[in-house]
Amino acid sequence: MAEVELEKKKDARKFVERKFVETIYLDTYDDLFSDFDYGIYETRRISGDLTDELESRLVKADSDKIELIFAIPESERKKDVEAMAKKRLRQVFVKKARSIDSKINVMKNTGSKRILIGAAIIGCEWIAAAYADPSSLLYLASLWIAPPGWFFAFTGLELLFDESEKPKKRRDLYRVLSDASITFEDESKLVGKSEPVMPKLAEKLAI
Repeated sequence: MAEVELEKKKDARKFVERKFVETIYLDTYDDLFSDFDYGIYETRRISGDLTDELESRLVKADSDKIELIFAIPESERKKDVEAMAKKRLRQVFVKKARSIDSKINVMKNTGSKRILIGAAIIGCEWIAAAYADPSSLLYLASLWIAPPGWFFAFTGLELLFDESEKPKKRRDLYRVLSDASITFEDESKLVGKSEPVMPKLAEKLAI
């Protein structure tokens, strides 16, 4: 019995410590940055194509730890650029996570407001229907305001419990990426040892 419990603990530890490794092959450091920004590396924007590719590859990665390996020809490597790129990538990941989180909060707040407005309208409709004379204008008006009330209520519930849930995977991914291990390796050391997880970014984007 003790051995079974020990095995369960080992399996649980493996689950917690598992890491998803993604290897990205670059031609030059320019592949990391936007083609529309020709400034120096320190100020250039990170490529939207890169973050989109990472998102499409990793959004379904069921792991709380991610390791990003950028493979680049040894002749192109520059330690100072790599250190700066790591910092910039983390900044982008943190910014994206916060941006998505803000959008989720806006959705939730909007949904809550719509639910309250809908509930107020429906409440007024019920009161008017219960106490107003069926031949009065008030009773007629209550019939007209009922559909908008239900509309506000249902769309509010959708925003609060459905639409606001959809971006959470993207937000959680960027939170994990902001703490990810980011390394640069000589391309020659990786080629032949394992199959590339992802083709060269420039080739991928050219398709």
